[in-house]
Amino acid sequence: MNFSADINHKNRIRHLAASISLLLAASFLSELPIEARQVQDWPEGPSISAEAAIVMDANTKTILYSKNMDEKLYPASTTKIMTCLLAVENAKLDEQIVFSHDAVFSVPNDGSSIGMDEGESISLEQALFGIMVGSANEVANALAEHISGSVSKYVDRMNERAKELGCQNTHFVNTNGLHDPEHYTSAHDLALIATEYFSNDLLCKVGNTPTYHFTPTASQPDDFYLHNKHKLINGEIKYDGIVGGKTGYTAQANETLVTCAERDGMKLICVVLKDDSPEQFNDTVTLFNYGFNNFRAEKVAESDQRYMPDDSLFFESDNDVFGKSGTILNLNPNDYIVLPVNASIDDTEYEISYDITPEEKSKTSNALAKVIYKYNGTTIGNAHVCYFEQNGTPSQLANAYHSIFINVKILIMCAGVFVVLMTLVASVATRIAANRTFHSRSDRIRYNRRKREFNKGHIRYKKIYIIVAVIVIAIICFGLFIFFNSKSQKNTHTKNTDEIKPETPVIEESADNMDVWKENHLKVKGIYVTGPTAGTDKLDDIISLINETELNTIVLDVKDDNGNITFKMDNENVIEMNSGIAYIKDISALLKKLKENDIYVIARIACFKDPILAKAHPELALTSSDNTPITDANGNAWVNPCKEEVWDYIISLVDSCCALGFDEVQLDYVRFPVGQKADDALYDLVSDDDDARRNYITEFLAKVTEEGHKHNIPVSADVFGTIINSNKDSKHVGQDYVNLVSNLDIICPMIYPSHYADGEFKLDVPDAHPYDTVNKALEKSNEILKPISNNNHAVIRPWLQAFTATWVKGHIKYEGKEIRAQIQAVYDAGYDEWILWNSNSNYNIDALTKS
Repeated sequence: MNFSADINHKNRIRHLAASISLLLAASFLSELPIEARQVQDWPEGPSISAEAAIVMDANTKTILYSKNMDEKLYPASTTKIMTCLLAVENAKLDEQIVFSHDAVFSVPNDGSSIGMDEGESISLEQALFGIMVGSANEVANALAEHISGSVSKYVDRMNERAKELGCQNTHFVNTNGLHDPEHYTSAHDLALIATEYFSNDLLCKVGNTPTYHFTPTASQPDDFYLHNKHKLINGEIKYDGIVGGKTGYTAQANETLVTCAERDGMKLICVVLKDDSPEQFNDTVTLFNYGFNNFRAEKVAESDQRYMPDDSLFFESDNDVFGKSGTILNLNPNDYIVLPVNASIDDTEYEISYDITPEEKSKTSNALAKVIYKYNGTTIGNAHVCYFEQNGTPSQLANAYHSIFINVKILIMCAGVFVVLMTLVASVATRIAANRTFHSRSDRIRYNRRKREFNKGHIRYKKIYIIVAVIVIAIICFGLFIFFNSKSQKNTHTKNTDEIKPETPVIEESADNMDVWKENHLKVKGIYVTGPTAGTDKLDDIISLINETELNTIVLDVKDDNGNITFKMDNENVIEMNSGIAYIKDISALLKKLKENDIYVIARIACFKDPILAKAHPELALTSSDNTPITDANGNAWVNPCKEEVWDYIISLVDSCCALGFDEVQLDYVRFPVGQKADDALYDLVSDDDDARRNYITEFLAKVTEEGHKHNIPVSADVFGTIINSNKDSKHVGQDYVNLVSNLDIICPMIYPSHYADGEFKLDVPDAHPYDTVNKALEKSNEILKPISNNNHAVIRPWLQAFTATWVKGHIKYEGKEIRAQIQAVYDAGYDEWILWNSNSNYNIDALTKS
């Protein structure tokens, strides 16, 4: 690779240090080997009916799926996304928009409108809701006139803004998307516009509003409601994580739809153009399922070891304090890439670019360059190389960031050698001059005259020599300061090695094994880890997190929500269905590694949501009265919880996990599905009374628990947190809290504040009250279990929320403080075990106490 920087002369001094650092780092990185190995192809995309479509990650602009994405097509009312974006960027929300005659009467009477009259006025904020929720054409025109003086001038600004966002196949003629042959865009361009739109919190709120209420004012006398026609927003189609969207239709454009959804660290934009109704919604769900099920977000600074220059004498990144000073460069810790779920960052290629766009500079002002990542030739994101100002000890920073450190020892040695050499050269030159012999008096006169002229004409060089000497001495002093300061801080922050995690109890074989286990079992403080995460180097970071904190347990996906077995399992059912995916290359080695770190390992098995089993054995699939499969909101099929063959399959997986050496087996999705389709499902229930479903689930869990006990392994089950305080939920899902605590070793209620309805526990938005929600749910548990002896009911180990529920209105961001509040609520309710759930296996160390 060639690394160069075109530095303007007048900025040369100011950027000299940065340029040298970047060149040295780059020259080292160019020598790092790239592992050349076979990588799997990009996940195969689904078939859809839309003429054109795209799924793009909003943060990295990685295109996950495309169909005719650059074809010029009519956008219809999805145009209004740009209309509203430009308005928010150029006006204040409280500005009053007065409706002119042209704004009201220049649009067709049969088009989308909210019935505004000439002379009436509303605020700009109300106008945004009128445009995005009511798709009001006259409001779009009035807004344009207010901001730019005329619709045509506003449209010119829309086209300019589109070019700034990188659109290449877009030309707007109006603000509302009414048909015009010269008004067009492409799926790709519309995704770029939507990405900018959904980066604004206010616009996300506007774009995700199912119903908006206009109340009478002096300037607008009507009282009316607007209802959003976007089915993923108004609830007709339930889909978790929706951020917002916009519908569109004209006879020429057909159905158009733009939608944004966010899950597991990925914020996806989906655009479908020229589709049929209602396929625009079905295609969008299909494409979102494809994106979220087949890809994952991965932070580069946490996972890419190739940029850790561990083998260099000059650049260091371990914790040997003698060799470190402040960070010079590092990869931006907030940058991430999007990878197929079965790939790791080692499967990527990379290249260095110095082309930092103004947009990137505005977000990462200290960026010097960027590393562009590609997977099989497809760009999947980049990480910026940045200056980093030291805020802690070098050892702390090395743990937190993949950074480049200058070895102070080498720096001082180099400077010292330079000073010695300069001194020797000066000494030798002086001796030579002193011992010079002249053949005549005229030679001596000429020599002395030239010497005086040289000293007079080149005095500036003496100044340079002095400056260089001062700089060298300053470097030596600075290096010594960093060294002794770091050494002092190292001694202060040395970890107390006397603290040891509790050992996992060994269960002796006897008739009372499980009773002994219950009295002496490890008090679990755990985190959930996906198969793809466990199969990469990120597992080492998780192990380090556990060793450094109160954590002692990993709940590892064995059978995930898609029916995949996360490693090659020696199980005839798995082999027959080919459901084993080698996310984890060697499960025995992985378990051994975890045990060596005193980590308790729980095997998670998703039970009755299993699209692989449903496809391989349609007779076991759960179907409705019209023989169509029952699926969840994401399109994943369920199997029939009443079928004995399904039970046998799960029990065979439990046997395999016990044989492999897992410490515990945990069952998830041990319930009947819920939703409108599920109400019509054919279950083959023995009876149709309220207890029928509960009896099936209770009996199933009793059988699995019995199987686990044959191997001296405890069995736990995940249940809805709402069944603690709701008989209605219990009846539908088949999970009865009292019955289950009598038939399980451990019960794990999912007490996620985001999963409780507004008003539950008398909390306006439970998600905004993490402590109160968890504490009140567990106090209710105490009330229910009070009549039962502790020796006769399961250990209570709740799941806690370690993610931000962006789809909940009024939600709050869940960071260290919010997660810790839930943990404290567990303790205050009298319980001492908990597990954190983050579907992307990203956990905030600030929520945890140090070990």
